[in-house]
Amino acid sequence: MLTAAAQALAAGDCPTSTDSINTDRPGLTNSSLVVPYGSFQAENGTNWTVSHGSNLLDGSNTRLRLGAAHCTEFLIDVPNYVGSINGSQPSGFSDVVVSFKRQLSVPFGFDLSATAGLGFPNGSSKISDHGYQPYIQAPWSYKISNGWAAGGMFTLSWFPSESTRNPTFGLTFSLGRKFGPSANMFIEYGGSYDHQRPTQVLDAAAQWRFTSTQQIDFQVGFGLNRSSVDHLFGVGYSFRLDGLFGGSIGNSP
Repeated sequence: MLTAAAQALAAGDCPTSTDSINTDRPGLTNSSLVVPYGSFQAENGTNWTVSHGSNLLDGSNTRLRLGAAHCTEFLIDVPNYVGSINGSQPSGFSDVVVSFKRQLSVPFGFDLSATAGLGFPNGSSKISDHGYQPYIQAPWSYKISNGWAAGGMFTLSWFPSESTRNPTFGLTFSLGRKFGPSANMFIEYGGSYDHQRPTQVLDAAAQWRFTSTQQIDFQVGFGLNRSSVDHLFGVGYSFRLDGLFGGSIGNSP
């Protein structure tokens, strides 16, 4: 995620199909880079979460990303099913979210993108938020040295049907290191702040790109206060197909 983004290319350059896969998952901080033009990327995963004494299993956590134009991608978060194994937590599908992301050219060695999206109220009333949910987001990354990189993300969300939550501010910060050409690990803080008690999570994750267009990832984390999850574990698989608007599809391993 952030280490791959910071090491893959110089600031301001947008990825091409010759670059290795770079994903938003598994952490809370999305990639500061977009999907290459003409490429389709599918990111998938499953999480086991313990929250307030309840065991929850959710999947497939699918995000579909398409390089629709130079430095610009179109992405869809597919409804995710959350199943309560025991306890009082509800089960059901989340909302679908449609977004556009634009990678920006910025100085001083930073990579930065801007995202705008809209969540649709099609999910279960026990899981999803009521009404439409617009948001804007800015993920960033910066190469430090010797394989180390820092990153983070700022998010502003609105809930027109729940004005007491407006605006909700999200903040993440990550510190990661690259190990060889195909693996990296990071630790991360993520918080969501509205007019109620905030949720705060600390997690660690690893990514391994076993081909240039395929990746598996792992994540572990725990909540920092009572309004957050107790702990979580996640595993995922992502792949990318290139050349959809001409040329061959896929890169060589």
